[in-house]
Amino acid sequence: MHPKIPKRREPRYETAIVAHVFTNRWNPLISKKVVVLDLSWKGFKLEFIAKQNINFKTGKRLSLRLPIDQFNISNVNYLKIEIVVKWCDKDLKR
Repeated sequence: MHPKIPKRREPRYETAIVAHVFTNRWNPLISKKVVVLDLSWKGFKLEFIAKQNINFKTGKRLSLRLPIDQFNISNVNYLKIEIVVKWCDKDLKR
């Protein structure tokens, strides 16, 4: 029997960045506003601002457009990240 190895807990960084999620990669005009609640090396948590019900299935691929021009890191205005849904809470819109 193997000894129990504790899981490594990565630090989570709380944020309040407003970003856009594109649900259809072929139509860049349809987007939904989200707030990035926290970040870690394993992922991040998004909260949708939309009034509609949000119901994404596990494994759905989305595109996240994250503005970084406010941080004055470089001359790049935003990062475009392809993301995969791990879980979705319809009640909390997360």
